[in-house]
Amino acid sequence: MVEDGDEMAKESAHFDVNQDEIIVLPTPEEVLSSKPFPKGARVLARFPKTSTFYDATVVKRVEHHKKLPEYCVRFDDDERDATGEIRVVKVVADEAAQSSSPLATRSPDPTQSRSLRNMLANLAQKTVQRAGAARSFHAAAAASTAYKLPDLAYDFGALEPAISGQIMEIHYTKHHQTYVTNLNATLEKYAEAEAKQDVASMIALQGALKFNGGGHVNHTLFWENLAPPSQGGGGEPTGDLAAAIDAKWGSFDAFKKEMNATTAAVQGSGWGWLAYDPAAKGLRIVTCANQDPCSTTGCKPLLGIDVWEHAYYLDYKNVRPDYLNAIWDVVNFDTVAKRLAAAQQ
Repeated sequence: MVEDGDEMAKESAHFDVNQDEIIVLPTPEEVLSSKPFPKGARVLARFPKTSTFYDATVVKRVEHHKKLPEYCVRFDDDERDATGEIRVVKVVADEAAQSSSPLATRSPDPTQSRSLRNMLANLAQKTVQRAGAARSFHAAAAASTAYKLPDLAYDFGALEPAISGQIMEIHYTKHHQTYVTNLNATLEKYAEAEAKQDVASMIALQGALKFNGGGHVNHTLFWENLAPPSQGGGGEPTGDLAAAIDAKWGSFDAFKKEMNATTAAVQGSGWGWLAYDPAAKGLRIVTCANQDPCSTTGCKPLLGIDVWEHAYYLDYKNVRPDYLNAIWDVVNFDTVAKRLAAAQQ
């Protein structure tokens, strides 16, 4: 054991040496009480140049400074001092350092055999691991839910002459694919923002999510709405669907007339929908701008007609009503009827 006289000798030998300034932080109780460190107090020393923490034990207080106390301390291991000698350290009253110290919010159990430095190292490692795990989880979640183009149940040219193979190929492989690509990119950015708890970025991504997500949802429904005549496209609805249409509009022809007129009147780009209204428990015709999905109206989609110009311009130029008259020849009413049954449940 080192005697007090030896400590003072060490102090005289090392006090004026130009060493790294050391910040020694007390336990929370000592911070709150503002009392001097007692002999034997466990303290945390930080070397600012390396941002490395070391554990130390106060051996004695040295009255060399009027405002800030100075202490003789013994480091707990040989990492700082291979001989384990006592050094005089300067205690800096740094509130920022105290508030940022893990010890400022949690007092370690002095009976624990694990050193404070090891506790800090483990805490830091766990924090990094948790952050990395969160990022990995969100990245994996984004990857696992990556959306893809749905398979078509018919060839590109199967809907001719109502919709040409050229339009179908461009519409499906270019336009729909773009929505899918951008949706996945947006979801990846959203997952990263969520992992960082960056609410502002999450909010900023809502528009892209709505547009590209809606584009994917709408087009997926659209392809399922259609079928060549050889696969059930065209004709008139039957069963409960026909009965619901007759109850609302009086006849299928009256329904088509209103559906065409309402959809043709969409300004710019958008969609016309035959939908089921859960509140009214009946059918409705609604329209949506851009790629807003039918669900934004509070209704469930049954039949959607795309009136973006890319859906018809190569075939019908700017005459949207002609496109709307022709598309009924390839509408798959079996799919519409199944959606109605599901919506009513």
